Amino acid sequence: MSAEMGDRCFVDSNIWIYGILNEPQNREKARLARHYAVPGTTVSTQVICEVCSVVLKKAKLPDHEIAQIVDSFYDDCMIVNFDRETFISANRLRQRYQFSFWDSLIVAAALAADATILYSEDMQHGLVVDGRLKIVNPFCEEVPETAKNMSNSSVRVRFAPSPTGYLHVGGVRTALFNWLYARKTGGKFILRIEDTDVQRNKEEATQIIIEGLKWCGLSWDEGPDVGGPYAPYYQSQRMNRYTEVGEELVKNGQAYWAKKDAGGALPEWKIEKLKKQGKWDDEKAQAASDPSPALYLKVDLKGRTEMTFEDAVKGILAKPAETWLEEAAEGSTVRAAKDFVILRGNGMPVYNFACVVDDMDMKISHVIRGDDHVENTFRQLFIYEAVGYKPPVFAHLPMIFNEEGKKISKRRDPVAITLYQACGLLPEAFINFEALLGWSPGNEREMMPLDEIIREFSFDRIKTAAAQFTLSRKRPPPVPAGGATTDPEVEAQIVEWLSECLVGSKLEWLNGEYMRTLTADDLLARAKPFLVKCGYDLSQHSPAWLQSVLRLEQERSKTLKLLAENVKLFFVPPLTLDPKAVEKVLKKNDGMTLLKEARDLLAGIEEWSGTHIDEALKGFCERKQQKLGNVAQPLRVALSGTTVSPPIHDTLNVLGQTESLRRIDAALAPVMGQ
Repeated sequence: MSAEMGDRCFVDSNIWIYGILNEPQNREKARLARHYAVPGTTVSTQVICEVCSVVLKKAKLPDHEIAQIVDSFYDDCMIVNFDRETFISANRLRQRYQFSFWDSLIVAAALAADATILYSEDMQHGLVVDGRLKIVNPFCEEVPETAKNMSNSSVRVRFAPSPTGYLHVGGVRTALFNWLYARKTGGKFILRIEDTDVQRNKEEATQIIIEGLKWCGLSWDEGPDVGGPYAPYYQSQRMNRYTEVGEELVKNGQAYWAKKDAGGALPEWKIEKLKKQGKWDDEKAQAASDPSPALYLKVDLKGRTEMTFEDAVKGILAKPAETWLEEAAEGSTVRAAKDFVILRGNGMPVYNFACVVDDMDMKISHVIRGDDHVENTFRQLFIYEAVGYKPPVFAHLPMIFNEEGKKISKRRDPVAITLYQACGLLPEAFINFEALLGWSPGNEREMMPLDEIIREFSFDRIKTAAAQFTLSRKRPPPVPAGGATTDPEVEAQIVEWLSECLVGSKLEWLNGEYMRTLTADDLLARAKPFLVKCGYDLSQHSPAWLQSVLRLEQERSKTLKLLAENVKLFFVPPLTLDPKAVEKVLKKNDGMTLLKEARDLLAGIEEWSGTHIDEALKGFCERKQQKLGNVAQPLRVALSGTTVSPPIHDTLNVLGQTESLRRIDAALAPVMGQ
C-alpha cells in the first residue's frame, strides 16, 4: 500500500535511504520506498544526517548532489526535532515495549509528530504503540492493507452512558477524552445510550445527558438525535440483535441455556420444589423460549495460565487464569471454568455482552473508559473470542478522587454537572478543568482552549495515578451532595454549599481566568439568567448600561453566580445600612460631615462621567487634606449599604447622578444614619 496524502505518516530513515540510492541489489525496496516518500511525510532531522553519511560512503556523490538531496528533505517533508520531551517519551517507550535506544527515539518522534503510521524496516510489523501509532514494514511479504486500520478515518470511539440519573463529572471526563481522541485523529465520536436497566432508567435522564454534553461543547457524529449508519443507538431498540448473537453462540457450541442460581446449577432439592409447585419443565429448562433459563457463555481458557491485554494507558495488564475456575469438587483436582451469564432469564443482555455486540456492530476501534472497567474488559475478551471478533484498543482512565483521597461519590461529593452550571461556571473552564483530571500537556500549562487541548492530547500523557478533584470544603454538605434534585429548596442549599467549596479551588481560579476573557456582549448573554434569578428587573435598563455594570465586577467575580450577586447594589438600593459600617465609617473621622460635603460637590457636577467624578473627588480631598479613602468609604456605605463596591467614581457614574444623590440623602436622613 502507498501512503495517501491524508495519512499522518512517519518514515524511518532507512526507507528514505533505499528510495534515494536506488542500488541494484535494493531496487525493489527502492521502488516500494518511493511510494511512502510522499510530500508531507514527516521525518526527523536525524534522517538528513544519516542519508548524507550513507550517500557519501556508498554512492560517493558530488557535494552539490548531496546538497540537493538535503534540500529536497526540507522542501518535501515536515521536519521533527528531538527535544527534551521526545527523549523523556523515548525512555518510557523503551521500558514499556523493549525497544532499542534508537528505535525508541524514532517512535517517540513519530508520536510527537501526531503520526498514525510509522514505516520502519527494523521494528515489529503490526505493533500498535500507545493505541494510536501502527508500525508497518513495507518490505514485509504481507505488504499490508492492515496499515489502513490505523488511518484517521477508521478511529471510532463512543461514550455510552446509562440514563439512570444525571450526567456526572466522571462521565464528562470519559466523554471528553473520547471526543478529544476522535477530533485529534479525524475519527468519529459516537453517543450510545445503554438503557437496558429497565427498573432504574429514566426517560428524562437521556435528555439531561444530551443537554449536559452540549453545554460542555461536545458534539457527536452519530447518536440518538443525529442518526448514523449503525442506528439505532439505544440498546433497548437492539434487543433482537443480542438474541441473534446469543443464538449464534449456542449454535456454535459456545453458549448454553440453563437454570442456575448465584452458586451455579440449581440443586436437586430446589428443582424438586419447583416441580411440586408446577414451575419446572425439564424440556424448557434447556430451551431459549422459556424466560427462566439464562444464556451462559462457555469460558474457554485454551490452556492459558493468565489472561492479558495491552492497555493504551496502563500497559500490559494480566490476571491469573484460575480467577475463572470453580473450586474443585471434594475428592477431585479438576476445576471447571466459571461460565457466566450473557443473557438473563428475562431476555435482557448483561452489560458486558451488550457492550461487546454494540462495539462490534458499530466498528468501535478504541474503548476509552474508567479504570473501574478493567474487570469488565477481561470478561469482554472472552466474549470477543467467542464471537470471533478482534477486540478494540482499550484505554482505561485513572479514577477520580476527592481531596480526602477517596473515590468521588454522589453521597458525599458534588458530582452532577448541573450543580456546576448553577454555580455559574463557564463550560470552557469546566471542560478545561476536566481535561486535566488525569491528563497533562507535558508542561505547567493549565489554562488551555479546547483546540489546543485537541492538538496536545495523546494516550501517553494520560496518567495512571488517580486524578484529584479538589474543592475547599469548610463544612459537610447540607444533604447528600452528589446529584440534581427536583426540590428547589434542596437544590439551592447544595448550590450554596458548592459555591462555598469552590472558593480558593483551582476550578474557581480557572473559571475566573476565562471570565476575564469574555467580551461585553458575551458576558451579558451568559450572565442574564443569573441576574434574572437574583430577581433584578432588567427591562428598565439598556444593554449598554447592563454591560457597564458587569464590567465593574468582571475582574473580581470568578463565577457568573458571584457576578450577579456582586452587582446587587446597582439594581437594589440598600434598605438599611450595615451597623458595623455605620459605626466604623460614618460615626468616626467626620464621616457624616465628609459625606454631606461630598454630596454637595457631586450635585454640582454638570457633566456626569467617571473621569469628571474622579477629578472632582481628588480635588475635594486635596482641599480638605483628606485621603481619598476617607471620602470614598462614606460614599460607598451610602450607595451600597456596606464598605464594599467597585471604584467609587465608577460606581457613582454607573448609578447616575440622580440615583446617587437620592441614596446619599437617604443615608444622611435620621432613619438611615442611625
